[in-house]
Amino acid sequence: RLVRSDMEFPIKLPSKYDKHSIEDGRLFLFNGKPHISVTVARSKLPGQNFDPCIQGYGELAPDGSILGWSEPRIGKNDWSGQEKNWVFFDYLGKLHVCYSHSPAHVVYELDASGRSRQEYRTAVPFCTFGDPRGGTQMIRYHGDWLKFFHTNQVNLKSDARQNYHVGAMVMESTPPFRIKRVSKQPILSGNELYSDAPRWKPKCILPY
Repeated sequence: RLVRSDMEFPIKLPSKYDKHSIEDGRLFLFNGKPHISVTVARSKLPGQNFDPCIQGYGELAPDGSILGWSEPRIGKNDWSGQEKNWVFFDYLGKLHVCYSHSPAHVVYELDASGRSRQEYRTAVPFCTFGDPRGGTQMIRYHGDWLKFFHTNQVNLKSDARQNYHVGAMVMESTPPFRIKRVSKQPILSGNELYSDAPRWKPKCILPY
């Protein structure tokens, strides 16, 4: 939901998604205008053994509506997979997206139709507390970019089979946007007790 000092109202996606789950909103600036990206999820269809989701974005209007809604044509962003955790950013007036952090750091430059114009693929330093996944927008940091990410660490020997952590990484601010450093230890770790709420994930923490 979008909150202003005088009111609060929901983010409005295209009406075809009225009955879908809208999750993981991330705000970013593109060409000086506020934009938002979200995950759109739905229940699995016949023949699928997972709940598919896609990523979309657009300009965020003052009333919460999304202008110029777009679903980039990369990866499995066509309901054939689970696309999530993308991080969009503006580089020299061109829209880019951090698509993946593991096993490689993959960044795409997108054209106006949402197709990839350029792919940058670089290695990621080893992370001791799980595979890095998308998180916050980039913050200027000594000529580079600093961003926070999350991991989902699975422990098969424990009743608490998964635990989410938050770490930080330093990324080059110019192509190919190489990851230079990754936290050696978590900055934060989830520590919530079990709940019987639907779809509950114990010890879950995500940075935005």
